Amino acid sequence: MNCSEVQYYGPLYHSGELEEPFLQDFEQHMEACASCEETIRREQATDNALRLLSDEPVDTTRVREEILVNIQKDLTPKNQSRITWWQGIGGMAALLAITVVAFFALRPSAPLPLTIYRDAADDHRAEVVEHMKLRWAQDDASILSLLKTVGATEELTQQITPAGFHLERARVCKLLSHRYVHLVYTDGTREVSYFLRSREGEELTGKPVVTVNGKAVYLDSVRDLSVAGFQTQNVTVLMVSDEPKEQVLATIASAAQRF
Repeated sequence: MNCSEVQYYGPLYHSGELEEPFLQDFEQHMEACASCEETIRREQATDNALRLLSDEPVDTTRVREEILVNIQKDLTPKNQSRITWWQGIGGMAALLAITVVAFFALRPSAPLPLTIYRDAADDHRAEVVEHMKLRWAQDDASILSLLKTVGATEELTQQITPAGFHLERARVCKLLSHRYVHLVYTDGTREVSYFLRSREGEELTGKPVVTVNGKAVYLDSVRDLSVAGFQTQNVTVLMVSDEPKEQVLATIASAAQRF
């Protein structure tokens, strides 16, 4: 594994999703390459720090107090004799500007909420669109074995198959720290992803766009991808595609109707 590949697989390494033999190659490269090792460790430290900041509000009291003290110093009689009224106003305006800049500089930017739909879209983009090199199960027996680990069945994979597509490959992944099976269907030209897992009390978030056969169907957009999903009593089903939202909704609604 070279330096470019280490940077490419870095996000999977940080999230604990990099599988063998890539994990072994990844760590062997870091042992031999001080530059990559330093970069990956720095990224991990930054990631950990951002997670902490996103949960803790920034206290700007000290900054405001120091700036107010400086304003008061400029307004004392001793200093007033050396500045004009207009200069004083200009100084206060400048300090006010500094206050605003300091506030927004110290305040962490609010990260986009990591929803199940966004996480599924990110996995599809990395593993299908960008063809990340990962180990996939492609024979029926191996795929069935993976499905059993999340409480899904072979019949379910047939029920969700889009018209004109067939199941090509599968692997285990994590969405919001939960174990899913990632299924990739193809018609020979296009590829769509399905993510399946045992429901285990999980509830999809957002407002349903339609109800089909007693099941709420959800739809979301993540940049150029559409994500749709529904739940049965036992499983959660998510679909990701670059097709228009209306078409994705029709496909997932048709799948929900079969249950």
